[in-house]
This record gives sequence, C-alpha cells and structure tokens, in this order.
Amino acid sequence: MNRLADAIRHANGATLMVGIYPDARRVDLPDRPAAQGLQWVTRIGRAGITEAGLPHDGFLPLRRFIRWVNDEN
Repeated sequence: MNRLADAIRHANGATLMVGIYPDARRVDLPDRPAAQGLQWVTRIGRAGITEAGLPHDGFLPLRRFIRWVNDEN
C-alpha cells in the first residue's frame, strides 16, 4: 500500500479511530473516513487528548446526564 486511500479502504465501522501522519495528509481524504464508517480521525499522538462533550463510540455520553427543559417565557 503506497497510497493513503488504499489503506483507509480497509477500515470499517469496527475501526473506531485512525491516526494520520503527517496531519496535512488528512485533507487528502475529507469525506472518505466517514463514508467508511470511521468515527474519529486524528493526528498521531493525539488519540487520548479530547474535549469533554465530544462524541465517543458513536454517541454523546454527556447527554445522558442532562435533563433538557424548555422555558418558553
């Protein structure tokens, strides 16, 4: 496999995350990872660094702790 597109072809919905190096190469495949079922595309070394509230394993876990209320006043 000499091309990034060849490698990403082997990913599917069971592939949670993929790291791409160098980071600038991510622009070569803007929609392909999502079309293959990937949930997270990051740069190498950033896999454990995330912000609270972002999706995890295909859902938003913090929404389970929130009770949404409408106040129409």
